[in-house]
Amino acid sequence: MKKLIITTIIISMIPIFMRGQTYSALWKQVKEAEQKDLPQTAQQVLSQIAEKASQESNYGQLLKAELQRARSQCEVAPDSLRPVVEQLQQRAEQTREDIPLQAIYYCVLGYIYQNNRWLDEDNHQQIAREYYDKALAHPEELGGVKAADYDPFVVKGQDSRYFDDDLLSIIGYEAQRFDVLRDYYVRTGNRHAALLASDKLLNQEMPNEQEPLNKSRHIQRIDSLISEYEDLLECGILACSRYDYMCSNTDATAEQKWQYINKALERWGNWQGMNYLREQQRELTNPCFSTDAPHSVVIPQHEQKMRAYELRNISELTLRIYKVKGDGTIDINPQYNEGYKKLKPLLTAMPQLTQTRKYMGKRPYEFFEDSLLLPALPVGVYMLEIESQPATETMRRLYFVSDVRVLSQSQPSSQDAAELRLVVVNATTGQPIKGAKLTVTSGYGNKRQTSLLTSDDNGECSYLQKEDFNNYHLRAYTTSDEACPESNIYGRFSYDSREQTVQKTDIFTDRAIYRPGQTVHVAAIVHQTRGITHQVLADKEIVVALRDANYKTVSEQRVKTDQFGTASTQFTLPAQGLTGSFCITANNSQHYFRVEEYKRPAFEVDIPQVAQDYEDGDTVVARGTARSYAGVPVQGATVRYKVVRRRAFWWMSYSRYWNGGFIGTGSDDEVVAEGETTTDERGQFTADIPVILPKTRYPMFYNFVLTADVTDQAGETHQGMMSLPMGNRKTAFSATLPEKVLNESENKIAFHQQN
Repeated sequence: MKKLIITTIIISMIPIFMRGQTYSALWKQVKEAEQKDLPQTAQQVLSQIAEKASQESNYGQLLKAELQRARSQCEVAPDSLRPVVEQLQQRAEQTREDIPLQAIYYCVLGYIYQNNRWLDEDNHQQIAREYYDKALAHPEELGGVKAADYDPFVVKGQDSRYFDDDLLSIIGYEAQRFDVLRDYYVRTGNRHAALLASDKLLNQEMPNEQEPLNKSRHIQRIDSLISEYEDLLECGILACSRYDYMCSNTDATAEQKWQYINKALERWGNWQGMNYLREQQRELTNPCFSTDAPHSVVIPQHEQKMRAYELRNISELTLRIYKVKGDGTIDINPQYNEGYKKLKPLLTAMPQLTQTRKYMGKRPYEFFEDSLLLPALPVGVYMLEIESQPATETMRRLYFVSDVRVLSQSQPSSQDAAELRLVVVNATTGQPIKGAKLTVTSGYGNKRQTSLLTSDDNGECSYLQKEDFNNYHLRAYTTSDEACPESNIYGRFSYDSREQTVQKTDIFTDRAIYRPGQTVHVAAIVHQTRGITHQVLADKEIVVALRDANYKTVSEQRVKTDQFGTASTQFTLPAQGLTGSFCITANNSQHYFRVEEYKRPAFEVDIPQVAQDYEDGDTVVARGTARSYAGVPVQGATVRYKVVRRRAFWWMSYSRYWNGGFIGTGSDDEVVAEGETTTDERGQFTADIPVILPKTRYPMFYNFVLTADVTDQAGETHQGMMSLPMGNRKTAFSATLPEKVLNESENKIAFHQQN
């Protein structure tokens, strides 16, 4: 809920002074310069405002002018943000004696780091949190300062009165530290402000997973808060939060939602924000319905059941059928007003087929279903119209009744075209129709072309496709049945009998990493594939090239394959110059390897598995050792360790449905601990592994992975790793079962149980 809005912009410290003008006149000049897109002029006037405000100790005008000037600078030259941040940090240090003013600077710094990741790619969020913590380090001092003292830097909001218009609420909302606000206002007895801050804090801590309404701990927390503040009219905001959570995260029924809204309106209905629940109540009871018929094209004299579903607050449903003057070429959607206007002159009502269904005894929020029977109709084109009472959007659709259908099958194709075999059949009997007309349409817009074919005694005809194979539409008709609409040929069976010859070269090197100056031994196998036939190419000359990290050719050699299609050669890597990812190329094939300066490691890091039992919430102490390969301890080495909670790889496929925030955890690694220590005289060190699982009712399994980078006094670094498995279920049971099996086969099923 917004109260006071900080004009959060970035800062500059280069004022230019001009006497004799009021702030209003100067701000008017700034606005005019910005409207005319004159940033330098606007910056000059802002500097004048800042100098005037500094002389008069008007911090509201000073902050707004300096920050707006800096924003203008950054819009022109984004690189100027970093020096601006440094100036802002200096200003914060210079205002130590003025706690409220320093808190504002810290808050603005937090905002900048939070919204400008490039200032520190790895730590920008942590830096933002640290600045926000500094800004809120003295809540009593901030709570005693009126925000109006910093006008026009702050703009008064409609809810500021609940917080006594103090500066603390502004900074707390900007930092999203509602715990600090709640604690302060509880201590000072401001129940209205404590209520609003508590509601925001609950929303921050709201779980993401679905849970039963009657067992929801979050609902219990909201209800506990409601019982504490139910005498306040503003408690309606908690009722709104509770309703939102009921809808988004629980299995609450429409009846439970309806009942809670009525209860909330009865208790806090006079609060200005309760119109939100009134609107939600209207949403719960808005009349609506949907219909669905299995087929839009049916055979003559064949009844079809139409499903009516998601009916709510409907007392009457009426189906009307109209005969359409036209054939299957009609391409109009009557659901839209323009389409219905075009179709309306072609309609003839059939009142004898009108059906009306009445519904009584249904609650206004209750969803229910019904069905309508579409009658047996003769060949023709019809329009179905369904209306409701109370009136909602009228549903209209075309309905085709025809006995003519087209079957299509692609034939073996040549390089330039493919033959399409077409058969016209009677949909009722399945027999071919002799002498039927068949249109084949291809292309779009002005390039649309139509060919007319006639079926033979077997109901067949053929068409030679020369364009995109899928961009074709078919329509068949007879003199007595022209109602079948146009259909496409997507999804038909097709194949390509053409076989292509593909030549491939597989390249191999004797190692994956080399030092500069070493020799790279290369082998290549050249072979070709045609259909399912594979053949090596003997006596084939190829050019093998060595390329550096910039893909520049270092050396080339011509080689010839032997009777097995194999060729070999070698290259000497440059002793000096660029290292990195080199590659061997031959016949448009590539093989990459690394070229690095490296030496034999002086020591290794070992972290043995933990033998003790542990459970969720425990902290496990892992012990590692750094020693040379001769067994000598590495003493006084720096150890930087990190603990990552990683979803178990074997559980990934089973938990894919729950990923994406549904249970509050994604598949990305999450750092749960990190620290730094040193090895003792025995080369040993310890690291704490907090085994903490996310709270969810779904079965989940993780690995807590400890990585420790040990750097000795000579600067050499090596890494050790150890993993602890942990899940919120004691065991996981799975089975290896093929998706498809033959009836006569005797397939074995393997069952697996993991602890």
